[in-house]
Amino acid sequence: MGKRAVEDAYKEPSVTVVKRYYKAGVETGYMDGFNVYYIGRGPIEVQACLASETPYFRSFYDETYKFLKKTLRVDDIIFQ
Repeated sequence: MGKRAVEDAYKEPSVTVVKRYYKAGVETGYMDGFNVYYIGRGPIEVQACLASETPYFRSFYDETYKFLKKTLRVDDIIFQ
């Protein structure tokens, strides 16, 4: 298993949890509230998803952008 495959296998569960959070935020309306940012490793991981060649991780970046802009729809969220 190559390095990228190991990293993707490690990252996938974390991305899926956040995607579920986004889905609940759209469905319940808390997406329309204010956003609090935790500055830790988060920005590095989001940037890595932006540059990812794996469609699932790239979609996470796009969904994060839409969630923060309050334009995300449930149909936009891609799950594996």
